[in-house]
Amino acid sequence: MKLTKKTDSAGDRLRKAILAEFELTDPELELLAKAASVADLLDRVEGELAGAPLVEAGSRGQPVASPLIRSQIELGGHLVRLLEALALPLGDEDNEESRTTQQARKAAMVRWHGRSIR
Repeated sequence: MKLTKKTDSAGDRLRKAILAEFELTDPELELLAKAASVADLLDRVEGELAGAPLVEAGSRGQPVASPLIRSQIELGGHLVRLLEALALPLGDEDNEESRTTQQARKAAMVRWHGRSIR
């Protein structure tokens, strides 16, 4: 019997990389779990796109972009928003400064545009 090495999924790699650097609260762990799930789905879509034509025939025979492209873009944006919601410091950023800057930016958006950014 040949044993195959199970490779980590994109979500597993994301989870491991973040948990190796940061200690997360329970709500942050829930966000990370959602982000890992989205990363896995995005990886599957990108795998399908790798072997598929980027242009397909539309309902009237016209060339249209593959629906997988829209899915890839939407999943990528969703993943970014989930990771931003974790508010993890980037690189050598000071954790306190990073959170303060983000809070100030959100407050300014509410003040100037009447809505919060995510």
